[in-house]
Amino acid sequence: MADGTTGTKAASRREMWAALPSHGRRELLSVLVATGGSFIGNSIHIVASALLAIELSGSAASVPLIALIGTLPPLLLVTPVRRCVRRYGGRKVLVSIDVLSTCLIATLPLLSLVGAVQLWQVYALELLTACCSAFYMPASRDWTSDIGGDESSLRYVNSALGSVMQVASVVGWGLAGVLVSALTPVGAIAVNAATFALSSLVQWWGFRGTGKRRDRGTPAPHETSDGPTDPTPPQNPQKPLSLLVLLRSVFDRSPAGRLAQALVVVVMTQRLQFSLFVVFLTFAIHVPESAIGVTNAVYSVGAAVGGALVAGGRSGDVLRRHPTAGIALFFAALAAFALSTTVMIAIPLYAVLGVLSASVVVLQTLLQDARRVTGGGDTFAALGAVQALVNMVALAALGLLLVVLPVRSVYLIVVAVCAVVTLSLLRRNGSRPYGTAAPRTAATEGAPGGGA
Repeated sequence: MADGTTGTKAASRREMWAALPSHGRRELLSVLVATGGSFIGNSIHIVASALLAIELSGSAASVPLIALIGTLPPLLLVTPVRRCVRRYGGRKVLVSIDVLSTCLIATLPLLSLVGAVQLWQVYALELLTACCSAFYMPASRDWTSDIGGDESSLRYVNSALGSVMQVASVVGWGLAGVLVSALTPVGAIAVNAATFALSSLVQWWGFRGTGKRRDRGTPAPHETSDGPTDPTPPQNPQKPLSLLVLLRSVFDRSPAGRLAQALVVVVMTQRLQFSLFVVFLTFAIHVPESAIGVTNAVYSVGAAVGGALVAGGRSGDVLRRHPTAGIALFFAALAAFALSTTVMIAIPLYAVLGVLSASVVVLQTLLQDARRVTGGGDTFAALGAVQALVNMVALAALGLLLVVLPVRSVYLIVVAVCAVVTLSLLRRNGSRPYGTAAPRTAATEGAPGGGA
């Protein structure tokens, strides 16, 4: 399965940056800075809210509920998210959710000033901020579809965002320990509110002066080769699909539908991988706590390097041109990590795993490029809802397996099952272009599942 770039010279990252329009470069720079700040804040918030919950409840059992609360909004808010992104566009939604997140997170430090912080307020804050986060991915994909031209431009933007997220997460985890010790958990949460405030201001600066977003599938003037174009794009005649029709359309039997199915499975694999990470290192390899932090850091650094590789240039050609092979290597590295017996073997393997995780970015970009007509916001809202449901079921099954089986055995079962399902879905597509779906006819218009 290739992406159709075989035989062509890959543009360098500098050339990809220069190919963006001037407003696109300004917007991308502002979003990269804003994303870095907000992800640093998110890492701080995860640590601070967990410690605050333990402090208020006196029990570590209060922490898992925070993670569970965070999985519900993407599943429950798919329709409001779609309507909001479609009506207002990704830019306005990105700025608005940062402003709202700032106000919500700041309430907890303000309550602490009068000594009124309670455990239910921590859970309520997690639910409300998770609702804001549910809008992030659809709005972000809507925006990247707008400034990105062809598939390589989309991949460049997505890879740049992914690299910034990974680096910011590493910085955030390091700052979290310092801030919690110096300022208390509530003080660290106040810093998180400040990062979202900064993020909203930076994005507002980047998006200012930008006209109404172009309709999906309508090329921008810089993307055409036929001379000047009318600066006013035609209105999109498409009516929003109902939720059921959208889900059936996104996950149909077309090559793009199978890609969406494979992407759900591989992202679920990553979610299970992160859930098993500490348990595996603690009970299967018996590493000290300091080594756990180092292993997590090298994974994030590796993921940032992988994102830079697939963004452009010759160094990432293999992962870009052969996404199935890249995903196969990702699962092979995951299996090797599950079989590792010492920390000296586990750490470099986890770094390699981080680099190969960039293959997931390639799949996301291919899906986004294939679903331009449906819309990045609609597609990833549906994808987020299904992903949340699948992750909840998978995490429940993981908990049951860990009760009856050793952690290494569970890890290998997860890798084997997810690898077989993902690779079988990707291999069935062969080399067909992802944008090719079964044509709609009177017989198939009411059955979105009847793809090629």
